[in-house]
Amino acid sequence: MLGGRAEPVVPADGVYRGEFVGRTGRDYSCATRANAVITLKLGEVRGDLFTPQDPDNPSGNFYGFIEANGQLRTTVRVGNQTMAIDASFSGDRLSGYAENEKCSMRITAQRNDAR
Repeated sequence: MLGGRAEPVVPADGVYRGEFVGRTGRDYSCATRANAVITLKLGEVRGDLFTPQDPDNPSGNFYGFIEANGQLRTTVRVGNQTMAIDASFSGDRLSGYAENEKCSMRITAQRNDAR
């Protein structure tokens, strides 16, 4: 319907905090851990990653949009590796993976803002 009002993609808008944790590393340059702060608003996602070595300054970030089913597919640079994110929002959680041919990281985050 043209000119109509679309419902929110998923009822999960908010700020999520979690981590990216290395699962496998076939290369010495794979990151092992990064804390994440991820903001979801009206289907738009912005994420910042922080390493334990520099917890006050983002070491990487990503940007994307979620699908109607909560799926997020975008890219992120962690350390010196660019990885594809394949994750999904469900309720107040985000889970998935960031991977490339050399590295794999498990993504977990939970919404923790007051609603």
